Amino acid sequence: MNLSSAEQQWLVWKGVVRDFEGVVVGCFSKKFRGSLSVDDAELLAIREAPLCSIQQRFNTDEIESDSLRAIQSISSPSHVAHNATITSTIVLLLVQANLLKMVTWCWCQIAEQRSLFHEED
Repeated sequence: MNLSSAEQQWLVWKGVVRDFEGVVVGCFSKKFRGSLSVDDAELLAIREAPLCSIQQRFNTDEIESDSLRAIQSISSPSHVAHNATITSTIVLLLVQANLLKMVTWCWCQIAEQRSLFHEED
């Protein structure tokens, strides 16, 4: 995703909900006109997952993201960061959806994968 802060564009968040066997049970998408940094766009995309889970009453065990910086922002939120409102909203939604442990697990998984990748170099 290439985002320019000088130019407003359509941003689209999409997600797929799968059951424990990997079968698709639902999808969501949301369209937003504006300009955001890539990190803020990733955070807003992550925010949509627990929102969808809560609204559709899905019993969600895991939310996946490949954005290490976004997951670190959620795992260790700073109240003075420019995206503090977004991260605190995500944390509240994750607590409401019983997914707070997932954020730490997902961050550990990504960190573990990166360290394994660097060990092979």
